[in-house]
Amino acid sequence: PLEKLDGVGDADVSLDGTWHFQIPAPEGFWKELAEPKGWKTMPVPGDVFREGHPIKENIPMAYMRKVTIPTDFAGQKIRLRFEGAHEFTKVWVNGKFITEHQGGWTPWECDITSAVTPGQDAWIALEITDLSKDIAFNGKRLRAIGGLVRSVSLQARPKSFFEFPIVSSPFSEDRKTATLTVTGQVETPDPKATASFRLFDPEGKEVPLAAPACKLDQSQVTWKAEVASPQTWDAEHPRLYRLEITSRSPGQPTAVYSKRIGFRDIRFDEKHNLLVNGKSVKLRGANRHLVNPLKGFVPEPAVDNIDVDLFKEANMNFVRTSHYPPGIGFVEQCDEKGLYVNLESAVLDCGKANRESFDMHDDPQYEHLFIDQQREVILNYGSHPSIIMWSMCNESVFGRNFAITADFVWKTDSSRALTASYQVKDDPEQKSYDIQSWHYPNWDMNFEKTDM
Repeated sequence: PLEKLDGVGDADVSLDGTWHFQIPAPEGFWKELAEPKGWKTMPVPGDVFREGHPIKENIPMAYMRKVTIPTDFAGQKIRLRFEGAHEFTKVWVNGKFITEHQGGWTPWECDITSAVTPGQDAWIALEITDLSKDIAFNGKRLRAIGGLVRSVSLQARPKSFFEFPIVSSPFSEDRKTATLTVTGQVETPDPKATASFRLFDPEGKEVPLAAPACKLDQSQVTWKAEVASPQTWDAEHPRLYRLEITSRSPGQPTAVYSKRIGFRDIRFDEKHNLLVNGKSVKLRGANRHLVNPLKGFVPEPAVDNIDVDLFKEANMNFVRTSHYPPGIGFVEQCDEKGLYVNLESAVLDCGKANRESFDMHDDPQYEHLFIDQQREVILNYGSHPSIIMWSMCNESVFGRNFAITADFVWKTDSSRALTASYQVKDDPEQKSYDIQSWHYPNWDMNFEKTDM
């Protein structure tokens, strides 16, 4: 969320709460701009199955809610943000079709500026379907999943704006200096727009920066600054800095937000040992599913805190977020308390002959689904120091779409290692991962002979 947007009281308005809900979705329901009659209600965020409603694959469910667009949103880009809508979603606002999105476990946004008027009410209508044919973790894996399982918000943003920072901090060979590197996205580039940066150490003292700003003249921009002798982050010493980012552009309001970041360097030595800040680290950990005992697949701070504390109490230093990205709050706890994270995308069992996704790993028409999944993962989670590697898939069959996605990941964020778990067919050239993830190995398997 923004800490400040000049002229706007609150640039991030929560839409959590009670929504109108109906399953199956009535035909043409999005055309009715009034209180729907005979509908049920659903908490948002809410796990529809956990709330007592049957979910069937390929049968859409409907959500509706009336919201008032704040008057001070005038002149801003207005958008909806979904932290997780499972899994194929269509969006209408005031009866106007806005977009559709596939993928239930990653945050995403859509621009609704043209469909709303600040100071007036607007009807939001959503159609959400648990698809049987999909690349992702869905209702076939454990039990039926569906609906707005994570938060929804209404946002105001300036047109030229540095957002979705991907943060890395490679160290010099003597490890006395780190190059703080922040790559951001700019939806509307403007050569007159700038982003400026302020850095505060764990004690709150500002760190002088030699180059505190960059231009927002491209759709993706990278800012770098040398930082001498930073306090480093690792699982035993989770020291966090605060990075403040301010976007300015002529005729647009100034926007400010902060991210908590850590200085840590990830690399491998000639023997393939994992080095964190130049020191060899052995990972001891386990998988983690999101299990909220009272709300199903809905993340909550209390559950996130308990899970991270249990990992630490068990003397673990590593967690794999099987088989989908967690709520961002869980990763924030890993940053704060010190856990290394292998953040896994929701791609699961893709390409197996007994799954409806049997052809999706190799068919070019599905390439965008793989790329979109990884893009949303990296852009939304890429500022977190606890994440030391990305996991591209779980127990899937290697195909062209994985090879293309791996190239995309490395081009987008080369600071973290990439893992993949293949079954049935491995990558014959071992070029679609940095670390091969072996599942269910034989007890006598010789890992020393791998070419990782």
